[in-house]
Amino acid sequence: MSVDISTGKPPSKTLDKFIVFFSSIRLSLRSKILISFFTVIVLLSAMNTLLALEVMRFNRNYDAIITNITTANSINGYIKPAIDTEMWNIVAGKNDFKDGHQYQIIDQVNSQIESMMANASSDKSRIKLDVIRRTMNTLTRYVDKMGRQIEQGSRVSENEKVLYDIRGVSQVVEASTQEYVLFEVKQAEVEYLDNKNRFTQLVILYLILLPCVVGFSIAAAWIISASISIPITKLQDVPATITRNDLQAWSPATTWMKSPSWA
Repeated sequence: MSVDISTGKPPSKTLDKFIVFFSSIRLSLRSKILISFFTVIVLLSAMNTLLALEVMRFNRNYDAIITNITTANSINGYIKPAIDTEMWNIVAGKNDFKDGHQYQIIDQVNSQIESMMANASSDKSRIKLDVIRRTMNTLTRYVDKMGRQIEQGSRVSENEKVLYDIRGVSQVVEASTQEYVLFEVKQAEVEYLDNKNRFTQLVILYLILLPCVVGFSIAAAWIISASISIPITKLQDVPATITRNDLQAWSPATTWMKSPSWA
């Protein structure tokens, strides 16, 4: 006696094959559920991490630009009046060269320039800062020249010529710093627009991937449910099939044919 196990209306062939394949994976049901669960978590975490990293990158670059602009503004309003006044007091005889603060002023500005170069977000920014640094080196050489002349007992007129050169170089430092500030302001605007476009693209990508993740969750739940319910349904159909076959085997016609003849 053969037993025909059927489930009425089976699902589509593609889904049926996929469910059979899923059921044939040599993992426990608990493991399959956990894998599906962690897959959803990983996908959601990846999208959120991508957004978080983009926000951190934007904040880091933007903060570096703002910090450099603030530092450059402090140099712009400090270097020329400070060094010009200090050197004029030395030439006028108010202060001795060895007791002056000219090198402290130069070292402070050079330290700020090095800090800005470390925070620079682009090669163009570093090039402009390098121009300022080279100009500061020129200013240092003129200050050194003034010191040598004073040590050698030079005349005031000779010192005034060097002072004139120092004032000219400090003016170049100030102008270069102002140019750098304007460049960084434009750079901040470009950075803002670029990040705005990137954020828009990421939001669109997020809105596309989120329904996919939700769809994956629903599909995984449905497939797991189907992989459980289909075998159970087949097992439930077994008694009905066996009973039907037994009734066919013991039908009246079959019984009459097998009964002995009383004639």
